[in-house]
Amino acid sequence: MKRKPSVMLGIAAYVLYVVVIVGLTMAIGPDYDEIGDSVGTLAMGVLLPIGAGVLGVVVLATVYGWWGPILRDRARARHAWIIILPIATLAIAVANLATVDFGAVDLTYLLVLVLAMLLVGFGEELTTRGVLLVGARGSMGEVGVFFVTTGLFALMHSSNVLFGQDAAVTAQQVGVTFVYGAGYYVMRRATGSLIPAMLMHATWDFSLLLSDKAGEPSETVATLGMLTLYVLTIPCVIFAIKGAKERLGTVAAAADATV
Repeated sequence: MKRKPSVMLGIAAYVLYVVVIVGLTMAIGPDYDEIGDSVGTLAMGVLLPIGAGVLGVVVLATVYGWWGPILRDRARARHAWIIILPIATLAIAVANLATVDFGAVDLTYLLVLVLAMLLVGFGEELTTRGVLLVGARGSMGEVGVFFVTTGLFALMHSSNVLFGQDAAVTAQQVGVTFVYGAGYYVMRRATGSLIPAMLMHATWDFSLLLSDKAGEPSETVATLGMLTLYVLTIPCVIFAIKGAKERLGTVAAAADATV
């Protein structure tokens, strides 16, 4: 590692990502509720601002020299059963996609949406459960790491109120996003890698936007799904954290630098 991990360096990457995206979206992007309307709104509301934010974080991650611990933990969580939380989240995504009339969706739009959501999954996970997580592990134990990364991930979505989303809806979104962020954290701990969390995140967002555009999401499925996640989140997070030895200090940083 070129720079010893610290939570402040992680927050610097987080702030850079958010500021770039908010600034560009306010300058060129559509309103939040219009982002998924067309190829053009996806380009201006997702691809350009998030692409610029991702570029900034990639540069910082490279300058820090943190790519090893960003992409993988030293070890997976000891309790393999915690993967049930990410699986439940993905099951809800599949249920959303099952309502979609794919024949009514233009192929170009579909391909751009896939690219846009992969970029969102990559960017938000790289920033929060990647760079920010590594920085936090240099300053605190794993309980603190979970709350810092998941809390700031949820708070990131409060910026949607600046793009035209109703304030009450945004507040609710922040709360729900904390639960989904917990699932992405558990996915990282269960697999020992950031990549599955990126793909899980992209799949979830893809299912939401596409089912909203060309499907008929079931309120019953959504309600039951969220209740399931609420029940699973606390025990899965506890056992994802339990026994984790991922703290990155001076000794760990020096060891990682030789890998």
